[in-house]
Amino acid sequence: MYTQLVLFYVYMFICLLFLVPLSYLISIELFYIFYSIILCYTNYEVNKLNQGKFLSFFNLYTKRKQWFLCISMLEFIYHQQFFIPVITCKYLAYCYKNLDYLKLAEYYYLQALSYAPSNIYILQNLVELYKKSNDDIKAEEINNRIVLLNLS
Repeated sequence: MYTQLVLFYVYMFICLLFLVPLSYLISIELFYIFYSIILCYTNYEVNKLNQGKFLSFFNLYTKRKQWFLCISMLEFIYHQQFFIPVITCKYLAYCYKNLDYLKLAEYYYLQALSYAPSNIYILQNLVELYKKSNDDIKAEEINNRIVLLNLS
Protein backbone atom coordinates (compact mmCIF):
# COMPACT_ATOMS: atom_id res chain seq x y z
CA MET A 1 0.00 0.00 0.00
CA TYR A 2 2.75 2.40 0.94
CA THR A 3 4.68 1.77 -2.30
CA GLN A 4 1.59 2.50 -4.36
CA LEU A 5 1.21 5.82 -2.59
CA VAL A 6 4.86 6.70 -3.26
CA LEU A 7 4.45 5.78 -6.93
CA PHE A 8 1.38 7.98 -7.13
CA TYR A 9 3.30 10.95 -5.64
CA VAL A 10 6.17 10.39 -8.06
CA TYR A 11 3.70 10.26 -10.92
CA MET A 12 2.05 13.51 -9.78
CA PHE A 13 5.43 15.19 -9.37
CA ILE A 14 6.50 14.24 -12.90
CA CYS A 15 3.18 15.46 -14.32
CA LEU A 16 3.51 18.79 -12.52
CA LEU A 17 7.10 19.08 -13.64
CA PHE A 18 5.94 19.10 -17.26
CA LEU A 19 2.65 20.95 -16.84
CA VAL A 20 3.89 23.99 -14.92
CA PRO A 21 6.25 25.23 -17.68
CA LEU A 22 3.61 24.46 -20.29
CA SER A 23 0.98 26.47 -18.45
CA TYR A 24 3.46 29.33 -18.04
CA LEU A 25 4.10 29.44 -21.80
CA ILE A 26 0.40 29.28 -22.57
CA SER A 27 -0.28 32.10 -20.10
CA ILE A 28 2.33 34.32 -21.75
CA GLU A 29 0.86 33.67 -25.18
CA LEU A 30 -2.68 34.38 -23.98
CA PHE A 31 -1.52 37.62 -22.37
CA TYR A 32 0.12 38.64 -25.65
CA ILE A 33 -3.05 37.85 -27.60
CA PHE A 34 -5.27 39.84 -25.22
CA TYR A 35 -2.79 42.70 -25.23
CA SER A 36 -2.81 42.75 -29.02
CA ILE A 37 -6.58 42.60 -29.26
CA ILE A 38 -7.30 45.19 -26.61
CA LEU A 39 -4.63 47.76 -27.41
CA CYS A 40 -4.29 47.38 -31.15
CA TYR A 41 -7.72 46.55 -32.46
CA THR A 42 -9.73 48.84 -30.20
CA ASN A 43 -7.60 51.88 -31.10
CA TYR A 44 -7.40 51.05 -34.79
CA GLU A 45 -8.49 53.66 -37.30
CA VAL A 46 -7.22 53.59 -40.85
CA ASN A 47 -6.94 57.37 -41.13
CA LYS A 48 -4.91 57.63 -37.92
CA LEU A 49 -2.41 54.86 -38.65
CA ASN A 50 1.01 55.82 -37.34
CA GLN A 51 4.37 54.10 -37.39
CA GLY A 52 3.94 52.60 -33.91
CA LYS A 53 0.60 50.94 -34.68
CA PHE A 54 1.94 49.78 -38.02
CA LEU A 55 4.94 48.11 -36.37
CA SER A 56 2.78 46.52 -33.69
CA PHE A 57 0.50 45.00 -36.34
CA PHE A 58 3.49 43.91 -38.40
CA ASN A 59 5.15 42.27 -35.38
CA LEU A 60 1.87 40.62 -34.38
CA TYR A 61 1.28 39.14 -37.82
CA THR A 62 4.87 38.01 -38.39
CA LYS A 63 5.20 36.47 -34.92
CA ARG A 64 2.01 34.50 -35.44
CA LYS A 65 3.04 33.71 -39.04
CA GLN A 66 -0.11 35.25 -40.49
CA TRP A 67 1.68 36.24 -43.65
CA PHE A 68 -1.34 36.95 -45.82
CA LEU A 69 -2.87 39.33 -43.27
CA CYS A 70 0.47 41.07 -43.04
CA ILE A 71 0.78 41.29 -46.83
CA SER A 72 -2.73 42.67 -47.23
CA MET A 73 -2.04 45.34 -44.60
CA LEU A 74 1.28 46.22 -46.23
CA GLU A 75 -0.22 46.35 -49.73
CA PHE A 76 -2.94 48.68 -48.46
CA ILE A 77 -0.37 50.93 -46.80
CA TYR A 78 1.79 50.85 -49.92
CA HIS A 79 -1.05 51.88 -52.24
CA GLN A 80 -2.38 54.53 -49.85
CA GLN A 81 1.18 55.86 -49.36
CA PHE A 82 0.87 56.30 -45.59
CA PHE A 83 4.63 55.82 -45.07
CA ILE A 84 7.86 55.99 -47.00
CA PRO A 85 7.61 53.40 -49.80
CA VAL A 86 11.05 51.98 -48.96
CA ILE A 87 9.77 50.68 -45.62
CA THR A 88 6.66 49.04 -47.00
CA CYS A 89 8.49 47.52 -49.97
CA LYS A 90 11.15 46.12 -47.66
CA TYR A 91 8.55 44.55 -45.37
CA LEU A 92 6.53 43.20 -48.31
CA ALA A 93 9.63 41.55 -49.71
CA TYR A 94 10.37 40.05 -46.29
CA CYS A 95 6.89 38.53 -46.13
CA TYR A 96 7.04 37.13 -49.65
CA LYS A 97 10.51 35.72 -49.01
CA ASN A 98 9.22 33.85 -45.96
CA LEU A 99 6.40 32.42 -48.06
CA ASP A 100 8.95 31.38 -50.74
CA TYR A 101 7.45 33.64 -53.40
CA LEU A 102 10.92 34.57 -54.52
CA LYS A 103 9.98 36.48 -57.67
CA LEU A 104 7.59 38.73 -55.76
CA ALA A 105 10.18 39.24 -53.04
CA GLU A 106 12.74 40.16 -55.69
CA TYR A 107 10.27 42.62 -57.24
CA TYR A 108 9.69 44.41 -53.94
CA TYR A 109 13.38 44.46 -53.02
CA LEU A 110 14.10 46.02 -56.41
CA GLN A 111 11.27 48.51 -55.83
CA ALA A 112 12.83 49.42 -52.48
CA LEU A 113 16.21 49.80 -54.19
CA SER A 114 14.72 52.21 -56.69
CA TYR A 115 13.76 54.46 -53.75
CA ALA A 116 17.00 53.97 -51.79
CA PRO A 117 19.77 52.63 -54.08
CA SER A 118 22.50 52.70 -51.41
CA ASN A 119 20.63 50.82 -48.67
CA ILE A 120 22.98 48.01 -47.68
CA TYR A 121 20.30 46.15 -45.68
CA ILE A 122 18.15 45.77 -48.80
CA LEU A 123 21.16 44.75 -50.88
CA GLN A 124 22.14 42.07 -48.36
CA ASN A 125 18.62 40.68 -48.33
CA LEU A 126 18.63 40.66 -52.11
CA VAL A 127 21.88 38.66 -52.08
CA GLU A 128 20.30 36.13 -49.70
CA LEU A 129 17.28 35.93 -51.97
CA TYR A 130 19.41 35.32 -55.06
CA LYS A 131 21.40 32.65 -53.23
CA LYS A 132 18.17 30.99 -52.14
CA SER A 133 16.95 30.95 -55.74
CA ASN A 134 20.37 29.68 -56.99
CA ASP A 135 21.05 32.79 -59.06
CA ASP A 136 24.75 33.15 -58.29
CA ILE A 137 25.51 35.65 -61.06
CA LYS A 138 23.08 38.25 -59.73
CA ALA A 139 24.19 37.53 -56.17
CA GLU A 140 27.79 38.23 -57.13
CA GLU A 141 26.79 41.49 -58.86
CA ILE A 142 24.99 42.68 -55.75
CA ASN A 143 27.94 41.62 -53.57
CA ASN A 144 30.24 43.72 -55.74
CA ARG A 145 27.84 46.64 -55.36
CA ILE A 146 27.90 46.22 -51.56
CA VAL A 147 31.70 46.21 -51.58
CA LEU A 148 31.76 49.40 -53.65
CA LEU A 149 29.32 51.07 -51.25
CA ASN A 150 31.39 50.03 -48.25
CA LEU A 151 34.56 51.42 -49.82
CA SER A 152 33.04 54.81 -50.54
